[in-house]
Amino acid sequence: MSTGQNHFKDAKINKSNWGEAETTALVAFLLDRKTDIHSTGGFPTETWIGASGSLAAIHRTTRSPGACQGKWNRLRDEYKAVRRLKSDFVDDTNRWTDDKGLTLGQGQEERWDKYLQVDPSAAAYLGIGFKHFSTMREILSTKSKSSGARRGRRPRIRVERTASPEAANPPPAASTPTIPQKRASGASDAQASTNVPSNAPNKKAHLTQDPAPGGSVSAPDPSPSRDVVPKDSTRFSHDVVARARKIVQTESIDDLTDEEMVKIVRLFSRSPQSAEEYVELLRESARKHWVASTLQELV
Repeated sequence: MSTGQNHFKDAKINKSNWGEAETTALVAFLLDRKTDIHSTGGFPTETWIGASGSLAAIHRTTRSPGACQGKWNRLRDEYKAVRRLKSDFVDDTNRWTDDKGLTLGQGQEERWDKYLQVDPSAAAYLGIGFKHFSTMREILSTKSKSSGARRGRRPRIRVERTASPEAANPPPAASTPTIPQKRASGASDAQASTNVPSNAPNKKAHLTQDPAPGGSVSAPDPSPSRDVVPKDSTRFSHDVVARARKIVQTESIDDLTDEEMVKIVRLFSRSPQSAEEYVELLRESARKHWVASTLQELV
């Protein structure tokens, strides 16, 4: 039994709202274990058990592992809301500090009212700070660095970019039969050359794809692979790619590193089929799972 679990026996179950001291202790505990974080921003069950035991040791009250996980989820939602506010509204006129929250500049009331129509949740941070923002950012910024080496994660598989089987193994091109150097009958090379069949396919016919008598000769026509954009991809493909880019950068902004985000966006550009497959997933959780599994297959 771990040291944290030894404190469960004497601690009392606490079902009240989280106090600032408990919240700070939880965030500090998770900061020490930030390398355990999943690519989706969560932690394994063992971490929540340890967090519950740590709080029991410090405050002599028990927060269940589920309560610790629920508090983390709410903190993560607050972090995303503040990050969105700082990105969309905070500037040289409207200031933000983690302790005091948002301070409106002179004459910014009308702009603020319009912004609240778009993001009503931002009203909670006018004059009220979110002191855990910097620590949350440090935890979440490391969530994907160890995602490939954690327990239960299969190693990344290198996927070579290959075309279809037909393109990888094209049929051998037709060639003119070799004229024998010397015939047993004693005929000369000039005489032997007259024995070449008149209907033998030639190199020019193969390149121009002109049908030969009795059949047709054509160059290999490999089907497009996942990483090849078809020539007939028009406005539909561009619209799907643009939509996929917008969705993934909106939904997964806090779930992916800059490197991973670039990989997914480039994949959509190379492969409209992948972008279409992504946007057809109706649930956000399914799209995030698609991104995570696809990153494991990419190098």
